[in-house]
This record gives sequence, structure tokens and C-alpha cells, in this order.
Amino acid sequence: MKKLTFFSTVLFLFLLLAPGSVMPQSNQNRPSQNNPNRPVSGDIETELLGIAESTLRVEHDVVVNNDPSSARRRNPNAARARQANIERRIERARGLHSFLRGRKVGFRDFQTRLEIKNLSVEGNVAILDAVEYTSKFYDLSIMAAGSPEQSEEIIEHRFTFNLQNNQWELVSDEILNAPGSIQGTSEEAIPSVSPNLDVTPSDPLAPPTSPQSSLPLVLSSPVKASRLESKDYSRLDGESNNSPVLLSQASLNRQAIVQYIYYYALTPNRDYRNFENAGVQGGDCTNFVSQALKAGGWPSVQGWYRSDTNWWYDFSFVQPGQSWTWINANYFFNFILNRPRARTIGRVADLVPGDVISVDFDPQNNNGMDHTMLVSKKSNDGTIYLAYHTNNTIDKTFYEFYNNSSSSTKYYAWNLLPNYN
Repeated sequence: MKKLTFFSTVLFLFLLLAPGSVMPQSNQNRPSQNNPNRPVSGDIETELLGIAESTLRVEHDVVVNNDPSSARRRNPNAARARQANIERRIERARGLHSFLRGRKVGFRDFQTRLEIKNLSVEGNVAILDAVEYTSKFYDLSIMAAGSPEQSEEIIEHRFTFNLQNNQWELVSDEILNAPGSIQGTSEEAIPSVSPNLDVTPSDPLAPPTSPQSSLPLVLSSPVKASRLESKDYSRLDGESNNSPVLLSQASLNRQAIVQYIYYYALTPNRDYRNFENAGVQGGDCTNFVSQALKAGGWPSVQGWYRSDTNWWYDFSFVQPGQSWTWINANYFFNFILNRPRARTIGRVADLVPGDVISVDFDPQNNNGMDHTMLVSKKSNDGTIYLAYHTNNTIDKTFYEFYNNSSSSTKYYAWNLLPNYN
């Protein structure tokens, strides 16, 4: 047996070193599975990542400093983005800078980095999926007391590149987790429901009716969402429970809501299912809002999971795992509209930390709400700061969100009641 092993080894070395033999390719130089003709090397990955990061940084730089020439000079790789695209980004950034400055909101600096999730190259086309982590630091010298120090965003991108004249060019940037997608589950499509026309949208830009300072934040310990005791929330045969659940009056704990916001806005609570990547029906915004309200004391309302009069979450993995009102922006809107837990108010600026904003990006389609957000903080001059999922964001000014949305967008401001059932 030893002789066979010895001669096998000698034969292998002879074949390996013989003239004309081919050494195996390393993984780095081996063609990708997506394209057998072109390898995805570390150099290509670094090159594409540099172009994408520089393009994002130019836009953020202009929002902060309003100096496109300096922004381009600091990020030379942005010249590898298609000219029309980079000019459009700069124009949008300058508009946002002016819009915010007119409301005494500004930034002094920012940090942006990209983390690669996937890269595929096929022929002359490369697709880079990456997650953007951006921090913007507010210029507190021009802002009111009580303003936060920075905002945070986590955004998923899909960058598409074309190879022209042996050089990669960034031709498009698709945001994969932008707010406004249909809220639902991957297991079952949730039909749209027409909004209640009796509800008047809130004025997004009117000043507050009276000065209101922000609530103090006590973040010494994390807030964990309380688990529900009962597991028998609904029947799966389409009928509601026979016995209605009578809830005693409860008191709202805004401090717990705000704590939950700051603890889980950027890093979702693993105790809950996450709907960030639930396909075309996906989105985690209303799920996050429901979690925060649960932490603040909102009791569950048991019953059929499709009814917009019930609101609950089941920590087991038996389907359905939650009511539609828990995860769907429009069903949630109908729930708080019909249950005395919040009141609509005419001005977004009158909201306080812990309150809720429902957003209808396309009211002309009459398909209801598309997004749900929480108020994370409020400065003394009435500036509202937002937190939401899809994409994960903390302390973004409402003004910035407003300016990045279409002019037809409608906002519904919900002020949570201190006592409810």
C-alpha cells in the first residue's frame, strides 16, 4: 500500500512538472459563474466600488457645502459616472441645501461608505449591489436648541456599469429599499384599500401653533419589546374570534417609544420578523412603528388577521404571524383612524417625539398609504426629525424627507393620545 502511494505521488509530480502541463487557475483569476468570458477580480471590485462611493459623496458633499466644483475635486472618480446622472444629482443636492438653509437646517460634515453585497460581470455590463452607510452631522451653530447632532441612513443600492473604451462608467443607481413600496408579506399579497376621504391631510410646512421643546432622551438601557402572552390571536378559517376582547384603559409611555426608536431604528430588533426583503410586497416601516408603539404600551387587539379593527403580533412562526394592521401602512392607517388611540392634527410641526406620520406618495392612484414613520426628536423651533425602516433611518429632518418626495405626496400627522383602549 505504501509503494502504491509513493509511485502515485511520483507520477503526479511528473505530470505536474512536465513540459506543456497547465497549473490550476486561482479563484481570483477564474471566470465568474455569471460570465465565463470575463473574470471578476479584486481590481474590478475596487474600481467599481470607488466610482460608486465617489458619486454618492459628491451628492452628499454638495448638500453639506453647496460647492459642486470642490465636491468633484475631492471625489475625482465621480467623473466616471454618466455626465447627465451626476449633473442631476448635483442639481438635486443644491436644491436640498437651499431648501434646508431656508429653514435654518444645515450640515457641517458627513461620512459615507459602501459595503459590497454582490458583484456580477457579464460581457460589458457589471452590476454591483451594495449597502450605503451615511452619517450627516448637523451644523448646530445655525440650528435651534434641542436639535440632534447627526442623522443616519442605511440604503441598499444596485449600481449598473457599462464598459466603454476599456473603462467602466456608472450608468444607473437603483435604490432597492426606498420608501413607498407596497407593504405586505412574502407569503400573501395584501390588497390595497382606498383611504378614508373624510380625513384631511396635514400641512407639511406650516409652523407649529405653539413652541414645543423636545422630550428628554434617557438611553441608559435598551428597551425590549414586551412579548404577548396569548398565542391564540386569530383563526385561520377567515372568521374572527367569537368573543371580543375587552381592553382596560391604558396609558401611553412616550419615553419608551423614543427609547425603542433610537435603539432599533438602524439595527432591527431580532425578536421580531423583518420584512425588509419580502420581495415586491416587502417593507419593514409599519412593522417597526408597531413595535415601538407596543413598547410604549399599546395593547393588542385580537381577532381575524385581515380585519383593520385588530392589531397584534404572534412571536411564533405559525402563519399568519401578525395582523395586516401590524405590517401594512394602509391597514395601520385605518386601524388608528377607527380606534381612539390617536388624533389627526392639521400641522406636521405640531407633532412631538413618539408620534406617527402616514404617507401617501401617490394620492392620485387612490390606493391608500405607502409608508409609516415615527417622530424621533423635535427641536425648540419646531423642526421635526424622523425615524423609519425601509430604509433604516434615524433623525432625518422632515424637511429633507419632504423635499426628496414628489409635490403630490400627502402626509397625515397622528398625535398619540395619552390614554386609550
